[in-house]
Amino acid sequence: MLTPPGPIHEYDAANPASYPGSGTTFTDIGSSPINLTINNANYDNVNDSFKLLGTLSSYIRSAEPVSIGIGTNNFTYQLWWQYNGNANIGGPTDVQLQVGSRGSGVYGGCNITTQSGQIVLEAPGVGQLFTGFTPTLGVWYLLTLTVDSSNLNTLYVNGVSVYTGTQSYNALGALASIAMAPSVTNLGDGSLSGFGPVQIYDRVITTTEITNYFNSTVGRFVVPIHSYDAADPTSYPGSGSTFYDIGSATAIDLNINNATYDNVTDTFALARSEEHTSE
Repeated sequence: MLTPPGPIHEYDAANPASYPGSGTTFTDIGSSPINLTINNANYDNVNDSFKLLGTLSSYIRSAEPVSIGIGTNNFTYQLWWQYNGNANIGGPTDVQLQVGSRGSGVYGGCNITTQSGQIVLEAPGVGQLFTGFTPTLGVWYLLTLTVDSSNLNTLYVNGVSVYTGTQSYNALGALASIAMAPSVTNLGDGSLSGFGPVQIYDRVITTTEITNYFNSTVGRFVVPIHSYDAADPTSYPGSGSTFYDIGSATAIDLNINNATYDNVTDTFALARSEEHTSE
């Protein structure tokens, strides 16, 4: 079976070919490269992401104009994104990912935005689809937007479809760019968002592809509130009766009683208990 084509534009700081850990260039490792410039964004080397600082000078964007390589439909945007609100200097629409143009009287492309705390799909100069999905501050989400040949917009969050609606999009426009948190002045818009990997396809990817990508990357961004793993010595050092909680919330440690530890598989076998009754 043929492998479907990968993204035409892809940015992932976990790949040294895309970001070596320092510098201001976010290299496109997709099939039609368009590099981005990182300006006043903090790099997190734990999950290989960037966080914007809520100022007009904080953004990640390409030069303008560029030939992005997608049309008005049959495309997919996919990105790991952390909603942290806005510093309220960019107006009511907080653009999270722009692929196209939305200023200087030239409108085109498709943007993922937030307004009044919910995710909105924006066709600049045309209209908006309010999805009703309200992200929680500080939480990472995998957002996947597909737009098919009938202009059906489907938004997936963490691999699950949360919204469908129909909206058409104009051509990308003469001032097209790829940008995270741009304003109509082509600088930052006050976003405080975090951004992980970003992918842009010139086709509608399948639900299986979305699920596989989520499963392969979720560990970078979603930490369980309670977690126990005997393969991690901070959770279980190999002996003793305490199974330590290594999750993100206040720790709730477990007591190990009558269980045998297997240091090959890092698992526990519980002792069998039988209860006998007689009449």
